[in-house]
Amino acid sequence: MSNPIIVCVLGMHRSGTSVITRALNLCGVSLGPEEHLLRPAADNPKGFWEHQTFVALNDRILNRMGGGALEPPDFSSHWQTLPALKDLREAAQALIHREFCGETLWGWKDPRTCLTLPFWQQLLPGMRYVFCLRNPLDVAKSLQSRDGLSLARSIYLWFSYLRLPLIHTAGEQRLWICYEDLLSDCLRELVRIAHFLERPHLAERLEIRQALHDFLDTGLQHHRSETRSSIGNGSATAAARALHLSWQVYLALQQQPSPADGELLQQIDEGLSILHPDILKERHAEEAKWRQQLQTVADHLSAVIPKGEKYIFVDEEQLGVSAPDRHPLPFLEKDGEYWGTPPDDDTAIRELERLRRLGARSLVVAWPAFWWLEYYSGWHHYLRAHFRCVLQNDRLIVFALR
Repeated sequence: MSNPIIVCVLGMHRSGTSVITRALNLCGVSLGPEEHLLRPAADNPKGFWEHQTFVALNDRILNRMGGGALEPPDFSSHWQTLPALKDLREAAQALIHREFCGETLWGWKDPRTCLTLPFWQQLLPGMRYVFCLRNPLDVAKSLQSRDGLSLARSIYLWFSYLRLPLIHTAGEQRLWICYEDLLSDCLRELVRIAHFLERPHLAERLEIRQALHDFLDTGLQHHRSETRSSIGNGSATAAARALHLSWQVYLALQQQPSPADGELLQQIDEGLSILHPDILKERHAEEAKWRQQLQTVADHLSAVIPKGEKYIFVDEEQLGVSAPDRHPLPFLEKDGEYWGTPPDDDTAIRELERLRRLGARSLVVAWPAFWWLEYYSGWHHYLRAHFRCVLQNDRLIVFALR
């Protein structure tokens, strides 16, 4: 690639990253082959505009570092160069070469990149960054609706997903876009995006303007706080005080130019400090519940899978549990390691049959991966049509592959 423009879209979950990425795409930013993008879902019916292999790699990075998308890990200094991540660096390099070699303008979006950014910066120096912002109270309401997160947890994540990119993009080319501004005046924001991409003429093209206007749908914005008064003065609970700080940061970032990063980081760190005791309590309660759930899963596996048997475990590398004397195979699998989500139903079916030939006698879907059964509907139909379901509850679904 000869000096391509590479755009990395950053922003907290539920902050409008999908619609902003679509606007970039309409301005010529390649996101990779359409068949490799995540499909629309109930919580994002107009599409995520995320390359699923970037998402899978980010999930694996976070898992290796002891965390996840909703549980940011504690990163050590220069963690991105650890030998333990060598295979993921090679997979990322292969992805970039395979999907984007020869592209002059390309990029990707995955909110998890806010946490894993140094990993990608070592492979793609000189990127440009588009930051997506949304009223933190609306983000919290959306996360509560979708994931059941508390106000404290949501605002803690909002701060965390902003803090790390601020640090790691200091001095780089950045564009801040507010979700609310895009919805209220999409043509003005389109002009800003086109100039940032060094393609100002695109903002004048009627077909691009119309496509963006048609794509945007304010009816999808289910949570919208109209006024500053919805935040309060922050004098009550820790969550309320932190929310008030997050609102101040949000208002500051709406300004052009925005304040110095150091001022913002000071407020962000104060908010994180306020929330820290509440987050610790939540984590302890969740860990106790998680251990109980894992024991239940292990008991069920021991009951339905004979000793010594190989079985396929669809759990996205999240559980870290298996029954004694049974041999789990990750799905997808490569050299004994989890290799991310399949790009399509056909790939999932081929991988299932390949692992059957290698001796897998059962397939287990754990609850963190139940979404697979809806997303990969063809694969799910294939399972139901060809194999017997021997267990189905709120934690596991098990098919006998004999």
